[in-house]
This record gives sequence, C-alpha cells and structure tokens, in this order.
Amino acid sequence: MVTDIYNSDVTTTAIMEDQSYEVLNSVLSDAISWLWENQKDITWSDYDTNADGRLDSVHFIGNSGNVEWSTPLWPHMSQISSQAGTSDRPTVRTFMFSSTFFLSESFTSIHEQGHIFGLEDYYDYSYLTSPLGRADMQDETIFDWNSFSKMVTGWITPYVIDGKKDTTTLTINPASLSGDCILIPSPDSWNGSAYDEYILLELFTRCGNNDDFWDDYCQFRTLGFGGIRMYHVDARLWGFNDDMFDNGVIKEGEIVDDISDYEYENYFVGTNNSYNKIDYGGYIDALKNFNLIQIIQAGGENSFGAVELDGEYHRHSLTKEDLFETGDVFTMDDYSDFFYNKTTLDDGSEFPYTISFDSVTAESATITFSIER
Repeated sequence: MVTDIYNSDVTTTAIMEDQSYEVLNSVLSDAISWLWENQKDITWSDYDTNADGRLDSVHFIGNSGNVEWSTPLWPHMSQISSQAGTSDRPTVRTFMFSSTFFLSESFTSIHEQGHIFGLEDYYDYSYLTSPLGRADMQDETIFDWNSFSKMVTGWITPYVIDGKKDTTTLTINPASLSGDCILIPSPDSWNGSAYDEYILLELFTRCGNNDDFWDDYCQFRTLGFGGIRMYHVDARLWGFNDDMFDNGVIKEGEIVDDISDYEYENYFVGTNNSYNKIDYGGYIDALKNFNLIQIIQAGGENSFGAVELDGEYHRHSLTKEDLFETGDVFTMDDYSDFFYNKTTLDDGSEFPYTISFDSVTAESATITFSIER
C-alpha cells in the first residue's frame, strides 16, 4: 500500500547533518502521526499482523535524490526507539529509508526489505574477501535471495540428508522457481532450523529472479547455463546477557540450539561475513574465525576467501568454474581449504559424505549422497 505524500518542514540539510539520526527519526514518526489523522481509509491493524502496536514493515521514500554514503538519507534499514502504539494507531519501529533517486530499480528496496525480514549483509564490511562471490541480493544487490535467506524468512523447506541411509539420490529443480534446496548437516546434528551449521545446495540457473541480471553480469564474467551452488552455512545462535559486552566483543554466553531452553536476554547469529569481524559492529569471540555463509567453489581454490592486501588481487566474483556440474565430486578432504578446521565443520563434527553430481542441467540436477561409516 502506498500512502499519500507527507510534506515536512525539516530540510534535507538538517537531516543529513545529524549523524545521530534523531532528526530523520523525528520526521518519520511525524509522518506516521500525520497519516493517522489524514488517511482515514487505512485499516492500521492490517499492517500490524502480530498485534504488538508496531507497524510490521515500512518503506519511507524521500525526495532527497542521490546522497553520499553514510548520511541518514542513504538507503538503509534501521529502527526507531519509540513506544509501542495500539492496533488502531501502531507506531513505527523497523523501517527502510530510500529516495526517489532509487525508484528506477527495485534492487535497493529488495535488499533493504531483506534486512527488515532479519537477513544480514553477506558482503565483507572490511572489503578484503567476498564469501558469496558478489552474486546475491544481500551481497551486491544482484540475483535472487539464496536458499539460506529463504529458509530464514520461512519461505521454503529444504530436503534434508540425515545420514540414516548409506546412499541417497535426489533430483532438484532451479531454486529461483521451485525453492528446492538440499541441507546436509553432520549426521544426527541438525536442530531443525536455518540457525545451525550445515552444507546447503541449490541449482542456480537463468530463470526467475536471476533472469534480469544474467546478461549484464555475463558481460564481464561467464556463468554459462549455471550449475550447483554449494554453501557452507554457520548460522548458530549465541545466547548472552547485556552485561557481557566488552568494546564490541562478546566473550561470554554460549551456543544455543533452542532458545526456549535458555534464559539469556539476547540471542543472535554469532557469525558474520566480514574478515575483520569487528567491522560488522562486534563479534562473538568464540566464533570469530567463522563466516555466516560462504560459497564452496567447485574449482577447489578458495579465491573468495583469499584476502586482498597490499595490492595483491584474488578473484572475488562468481563464475561458471565455481558451480558444480555433471561429473563433479565433493569430499571434505578434497575441499578442506574451505573449512577453518580443515578436516571438520566449525563445530568440530565430521562431515563424512561424498557428494556426486550425477547430472546438472539448466532444468534439473540429480545428486547422490554417500556416507562413509
């Protein structure tokens, strides 16, 4: 739903010069109050589906045009510390801000909406590595959301390899059309949610939300018809209390599988994709060596994770050679360079599977999982 236009007396300059964001937040709160009084046809409870007195998802579009990075008027997702309202007059808390300059494309809004849904940025805030190869909506605002993102939002349910059979063969369709993906945890270890550690497979091809980007992307790199993208996900939750911070580093607390079994004040994903973890705004000391989600490159060289320092160049953009295709085989031993512990997953557990890519086309992929006992 798009509302009428709210005209504020506050100037663009006043908003940009206030790095505390208080001026912007005041304007946004005033806009909601104005709508209560002037747009009577809105049934506000429709936009507060959990009845907590706060609007679920709000996009503010200002007429400020293009502005420099790091100003309050640059596209971003944030929160206003306002008191909860009522079902008839919910307040704004989580919101996205953008400007008319970005209305010629939807990518910025989609990326910021991902944050409203709870998705993180997947690019490296240190700009030294590129765990997802710059080819994801939450990375470089390109292509579809990957299957991990869709699991977090509750949009898809993965096929799960639980290790009970010696051999399992599955056929999947393109992820951007079907939502198909395959989740492979260490045997008997998965907690049943996106917030755990596992290997994740999807068929990445030119269709659905990937189609519009394919030609432009392939002007500079080749993706062919696509192939299987393999991810190592470490989205384990960490529980901690407010008094456990020390200059952005959390050194206390613990890994939490089910928050209903604990009584911490806070729970959040303990990993991020920045090489210098503090650049993301803080980190969990016990998890500082691990990424949230990274692509395991089919060629075997971890160029996305190689650090660009002192002018040294490493390929950080996804190409065809990073996608698994017919005849490829994955084992932990052969791809140990993609794992911090080399021979085990981040949590120390074994990954005893051989993954054979029997057939990979633009329409489907058949994959066999064999376990060594």
